[in-house]
Amino acid sequence: MSDHHQLLSTRQAAQVLGVSVRTIQLWVEQGLLHAWKTPGGHRRIDQQSLLSLLQQKQQEIPLLNLVALSQEPDFAVHLRQLLSQWQMPVEVSAPENAVQALLMAGNSKAELMLLRQLPEDMHIGLLIQELQKHNCQLVLCSDPDQAKLYQLPFQAYPFEPKVLRSWLQQTLLQKVRQKIQ
Repeated sequence: MSDHHQLLSTRQAAQVLGVSVRTIQLWVEQGLLHAWKTPGGHRRIDQQSLLSLLQQKQQEIPLLNLVALSQEPDFAVHLRQLLSQWQMPVEVSAPENAVQALLMAGNSKAELMLLRQLPEDMHIGLLIQELQKHNCQLVLCSDPDQAKLYQLPFQAYPFEPKVLRSWLQQTLLQKVRQKIQ
């Protein structure tokens, strides 16, 4: 089974959403969550269905905090437009420099930092180390060779919408899985 369609028990789904098992059962019966019953009568909820419900229920409360650092003002604007189209529960902060980015990452408990280019005024190893301390993943959006050199994830810019959307969905699903464990 693919990562997009992994299954959760009603108890796991309840933990993720912070509701009772009965609420999950009612939401399944109302069609808010896609699920089916096992031969033993236990419900299994599709993770993608759960993520969709999270997106609907948490429009104003982001599930993921992201810092987008670039000298290009359109970088964060374009990212916000895509996230809005997709109705993803992701909050984007757009600092003016690397120091502000680190402060924002710490203050907002950001899980992701997208960099359009590596900051010249900061040691990249130190940046990676500090972000890791705060469970924030650094993602380069400039040069795939630099990303490989520093063993960092890479996202092309201008963004490839299908690739970016899939990657963000996977990131959100990972966060959901972490809540379950």
